[in-house]
Amino acid sequence: MAHLPQKIISERIDDVVLLLEVMKKMGLPEILNQHLPRHWKQEGLDWGWVACIWLSYIISQGDHRKVRVREWVEQRHYTIEQVCGINIRETDFTDDRLGILLKRLSKPETWGQIERFLTQNTIRAYDLAVEKVRLDATTISGHHLISESGLFQFGHSKDDPNLPQVKLMMGMIDPLGMPLVTQVVSGEQADDGLYIPAYQQITATLNKKGLLFVGDCKMSSLSTRCNIHIQGDYYLCPLSSVGKTPELLAGWIDKAVAGKFPLVEIKRTSFHYNTETSPGKDVLETTIATGYEMCRHVEAVDDPLRCWQERVFVIHSQTLAKQQIQGLETRLHHAQQKLMALTPQKGRGKRQIRDVQVLLQKATEILRQHRVEGLLSFDYECQETVEETYIGRGRPTSRPKQITQKIRYQIQTVIRNESAITQAQKTFGWRAFVSNAPPHILSVQQAVLTYRDEWIAERGFHRLKRVFEKF
Repeated sequence: MAHLPQKIISERIDDVVLLLEVMKKMGLPEILNQHLPRHWKQEGLDWGWVACIWLSYIISQGDHRKVRVREWVEQRHYTIEQVCGINIRETDFTDDRLGILLKRLSKPETWGQIERFLTQNTIRAYDLAVEKVRLDATTISGHHLISESGLFQFGHSKDDPNLPQVKLMMGMIDPLGMPLVTQVVSGEQADDGLYIPAYQQITATLNKKGLLFVGDCKMSSLSTRCNIHIQGDYYLCPLSSVGKTPELLAGWIDKAVAGKFPLVEIKRTSFHYNTETSPGKDVLETTIATGYEMCRHVEAVDDPLRCWQERVFVIHSQTLAKQQIQGLETRLHHAQQKLMALTPQKGRGKRQIRDVQVLLQKATEILRQHRVEGLLSFDYECQETVEETYIGRGRPTSRPKQITQKIRYQIQTVIRNESAITQAQKTFGWRAFVSNAPPHILSVQQAVLTYRDEWIAERGFHRLKRVFEKF
């Protein structure tokens, strides 16, 4: 019996098989096909598998360009067909075909439905006592061209303000850090208006009430808190230092310092494994903050009938206080150096200030820039000098004299206002958090510990930014 000739196919697969298998288990091709139906004249591969195979290329190669996809698929043609159970044509991954897919995915309503069905297909919500969802926004910068209607725009950025950026709002399960929703908007938009759309998308996806939404101070706007409350959910966020909040916080701090409210110790439990002396696990409790709780009445601005009782947690962190005191001393030192350098001694190339208004304006700008207004003051003096010069050429004895009076201002000393500095340091380390969750769901200690787990969101953002650095 003659043996049939064997055909050996050698292809480099890398992590493509794993990526495609994960997408198959998530049901991603079916979900995409459900919301990206084929045209009745369309031939070849459907949009679901085109998108999944392209996505595996992006993740595997760290390259979002269309130009290399066709060649990349051809190099793994047999492997992809076997894993996915499909037949790939030569024209399934042309630039034009990928461009059509991008155009269809770019519609916000289509993308929102795909994300919703994908989340429902991969996440199960169980009836637990408390479920937490963390909301946070970040920016992603890059070297991109700016257009009037484009996503990349200049805006406030902690990364690089000289680069255009997009803004990303994410909602994620706490403490897993698993994304629930991801919304991308143009980079010039403020964070405040992004919380309600993200919240509404999460509630529509999970279809469950009684969730606890945790966010930073930009989530504390009254409209956002009201929206969460009237829909039967809970919020936890620090109050932003705008409007009447600084004045209210100062009063709350005075009450704490005066002993009008007993302070509760907030403790974090940690485990220490000792294998030398007594093998086992030791439980350690560390006090990380102190504070107290009170209630207040809150009303919606546009509708006084919408009102509720809100819990306020006034919390003091000794670690935060030390950091703020150190930061203030650094700002005071830099401001003092700049004030003294504002009026240098006479010398070549040393520009002098000869107008008192210019001196006061520049000194005020230095104090404002370092945020030490009222904490530093300075003494200055006006120095007048008379100079005699000869007019014309020739011997000095034969030329007329010209007498010129010059004025310069000199800062003599910079004075620290110790009483104002001490008063300012009393507020250091204090923050006010608000929540509408009842005490049996969220205690003071749970509120502080929950908010301090914000690293869960930051860790996901760092991963995302490292991915975007490749593009």
